[in-house]
Amino acid sequence: MLLLVALGAVSSQQIFVNYEAKADDVGNWIYLIAFIAFLTYLAVTYTNIYKLVPTLLLKKRYLKYAIFFSLSVLMIVLVQIVMEYVAFSLLGTGHRREHYLNLPVIIDSFSTFMLTLICISGSSITVLLRYWMMESERVNELEKIHIQSEVEQLKDQINPTFLFNILSSTSALVKVKPEKASDMLYRLSQLLRYQLYDCSRDKVLLSSEIKFLNNYLALQKLYSDNFSFSVSANVENMNQIFVSPLLFIPFIQNIVNKTEKDEVSFIQIHFETNKNILIFTCSSSLKELNEEGISRIKHRLDLLYKDNYTLSARENKIELKLNL
Repeated sequence: MLLLVALGAVSSQQIFVNYEAKADDVGNWIYLIAFIAFLTYLAVTYTNIYKLVPTLLLKKRYLKYAIFFSLSVLMIVLVQIVMEYVAFSLLGTGHRREHYLNLPVIIDSFSTFMLTLICISGSSITVLLRYWMMESERVNELEKIHIQSEVEQLKDQINPTFLFNILSSTSALVKVKPEKASDMLYRLSQLLRYQLYDCSRDKVLLSSEIKFLNNYLALQKLYSDNFSFSVSANVENMNQIFVSPLLFIPFIQNIVNKTEKDEVSFIQIHFETNKNILIFTCSSSLKELNEEGISRIKHRLDLLYKDNYTLSARENKIELKLNL
């Protein structure tokens, strides 16, 4: 509706200005002339929107678009000149044909052509803007899907070797130490249940994540007699804080995989909050961290939290600060 009003205003203004000197001679016929001019503007504008822009401009056929668009605008100018000539001829006050070949008239017609070209090109901008918004939305959706797929792949990186070792150890303990084997299977079932169900959500409770870490480390302790750990938390409203699932387990796996080689066996984990910041600290007896593992963790944090985190890893201590 706004486009129709704008086209009507522009076309009518041009007609009333062109016929102003002989308005008394034209009389009410000027409204018919203005309506014909409006129809001409309408035809060229909608041809541009629904034909030229989709088939030429959006397909990057710029030269053809410029040519056909210029020709269509030129048609408007020619229609106005023909209507003026016919109207004044019928009234007996028309100009001779030579009048339209004078330099001032040619310059005025060219000026009208350029102004009309700029006016109608505005309709192309609306189509391009809509196309750009749709493409931007599509790209954002693809990026979102890509990020989600990467995060899902990273979430699935629970060490399969660890699960195999637990099952193998359990099968060996069933006859010798059935209670220990039962405890290992129970904690393993808790791990798998959490991974299968809770981790399907975008966010999980911090308390659930801490419970998962406890079960994981308890399993590691049952599997390795030389391993010890402690998990502590000084967090207010723990059941109201949400984090991404399996956010902290890569830090522990990074250390556990290293301790299996170096035969070092303690991990201390601590959670605390300072205003709107969650601080996760992981200390161990390692003297050197796995840089490759830390880089993978940073990659996941970049996908999930972008600039809303700080990570420091030095010697035997890792500290992660999240802006909640």
